[in-house]
Amino acid sequence: MNIPPSLRSLIKDAIRCYGNRPSRVRRIRKDLVGMEKIHAGCGKYRVPGWLNIELMSLTEIPYGKLIHAGDAYLLNFDLTAGIPVADNQATHLYNSHFIEHLTLEQGRRFLSEAYRILKPGGRIRITCPALDVYVKHYQARDQEYFRRVYQAGASFPGLVTPGHILMGQMHGWGHQWIYDHESMAYELQHVGFKDIITSAFRASDFPDLDQLEPDTEARTIQSLYMEGYKR
Repeated sequence: MNIPPSLRSLIKDAIRCYGNRPSRVRRIRKDLVGMEKIHAGCGKYRVPGWLNIELMSLTEIPYGKLIHAGDAYLLNFDLTAGIPVADNQATHLYNSHFIEHLTLEQGRRFLSEAYRILKPGGRIRITCPALDVYVKHYQARDQEYFRRVYQAGASFPGLVTPGHILMGQMHGWGHQWIYDHESMAYELQHVGFKDIITSAFRASDFPDLDQLEPDTEARTIQSLYMEGYKR
């Protein structure tokens, strides 16, 4: 049976609404007891030894369902509704190229949730497109940089100039809010993180970066990398 897209969307929203009820979230939290390494917004990178959370297709995993795939745990959940993990449970939270898809207020809630679920001494590592990197290359009229960005992934067809491509990175891919290093540090500090540091691609002793951090030019040439601790 062919279901109209509008009806399919309503069905998905209803399933998420049901799955996000407090009683259901409490049940999910019980399933996740003992899981200390959280990969929030995992996309296609499902890393062994981590709880990989992503809003996935219902045909892949039922909403709110935890499954064990190989050595990786997968949870289909909408992170704009919170992170369904108990307070002070996790030691590490990794997040890559996810927060830019949220509004500013959603992003702030996500970071607050990340702080809540980490244990004292717990650590967050976050990477996303870097506004100040784009601006630096734009001000330098660095045509080659923007050619590489566009070649790595075209946000919209037919973009040619650095200005075209810069605006494509800002508004394409479903992006809602782009951070620079200063604003990301502010947001991390605002929810309570301490000892904020600027890092670089895989330049950290954060665990499993060889699997968490994809070695693709689409990420490495335009991203910021930052870490912070819950003290």
